[in-house]
Amino acid sequence: MAESFILTVPGLQEEQVFEAQLQVYGYSHRIVVHIENEAIGFEPDEEGNYRAVLLEEGKRLNIDKALLQAIAIQLEKDLKQQGH
Repeated sequence: MAESFILTVPGLQEEQVFEAQLQVYGYSHRIVVHIENEAIGFEPDEEGNYRAVLLEEGKRLNIDKALLQAIAIQLEKDLKQQGH
């Protein structure tokens, strides 16, 4: 079951807001963030940092890498604030 929430990411010029869902499976999880009408997964790596993962194999997206990095950093910050 996915738990939906709103993710707010501070930007260089303005805040950006994205719809997201937490998907828990086994001992891990993925956060799916909707960016420009595309669903991008963010999964924790071995160090607990988030990395962007395409959910559709073979698909190419033209999303700014700096935006993906900013989202990953915000997810890490939010998780630390919640004490996880």
